[in-house]
Amino acid sequence: MSWDSTHEWWRALHDVAAEIESRRDGELPWRPEHATVFGDPDGLIAALRYRWKLTVQAHEEELAGTNGEACERELVDANQGVLRILRAAGHREPAAAPAFAVA
Repeated sequence: MSWDSTHEWWRALHDVAAEIESRRDGELPWRPEHATVFGDPDGLIAALRYRWKLTVQAHEEELAGTNGEACERELVDANQGVLRILRAAGHREPAAAPAFAVA
């Protein structure tokens, strides 16, 4: 993947996630123009799953620390729409993942 296509992929994913969080209706905001970036709706769901996994990994130390529960609540609150879509798509994390990762 070239720098330009990588940048476009992340920008598109950011825009989709922002729309999901503003709506929080559980509906995947699929548009025909997304096909050039994600391929199909399953590709977009896979991208959202990857984004969530990276988000959790980026906060591992905070989650394991003394303010872990507060961090957990903040992550879940900030990603309610995405998590709703991932649950509907059958999103499952390995058993070692924090319990809230599939909430």
